[in-house]
Amino acid sequence: TLDSDAILDAATLAELVAALESDPTLAAVQPVLRQPDGSLHHAGAAVSPAGTTRLLSPPAATHTPVTVDAVGSACALWRRAAVDDAGGWDAWLWYYEDVDLSLRLRGAGLTVAVLPTLAALHEWGGTMGRQRSLTRFYRQEYARRRMLGKLPAGELARRLPRLLYHELWLLVWSLVRGITDIPTTRGGSLLYPAAWLASLLPRH
Repeated sequence: TLDSDAILDAATLAELVAALESDPTLAAVQPVLRQPDGSLHHAGAAVSPAGTTRLLSPPAATHTPVTVDAVGSACALWRRAAVDDAGGWDAWLWYYEDVDLSLRLRGAGLTVAVLPTLAALHEWGGTMGRQRSLTRFYRQEYARRRMLGKLPAGELARRLPRLLYHELWLLVWSLVRGITDIPTTRGGSLLYPAAWLASLLPRH
């Protein structure tokens, strides 16, 4: 996968192909992503029990793929057969689609990784933008919950305390943000709690 705001050269692509071909248990691999000014975007992501993500810094330079919780769809090479076996991409997700697929691949006993010696350019926010909005908030939270809903019942039960804590935090955040953003949104931010509630509801 390659976003319209990402640039990958042929030599880096060849290295990614070689990494997949050399390890049949590797389902996806990405280079380190840097922004056009050279600053770091990410080297994969760690995923919390609540389904939130933390972008990672590159590990120590090595020519061996380093396993991560999730790789980013902005620039990554995926093993087609493994993706198909895992059920493919979830077309209902506007966000977390790469995390969702990474977790399903790992659940099938495969790995996803970053190659620290490789790099590609990605203009973060170039595709979806960076500005906070009700639509983005709703889609992100809906996607996170849909992704978590695919976990086995036992795993969901184990995570329940963290999940409930995160939902309470989100509710408080939406109430506070709804008030503090009034001047810049002309009152539209008051709908943040409604967006949080809507994101709890299944769409199909």
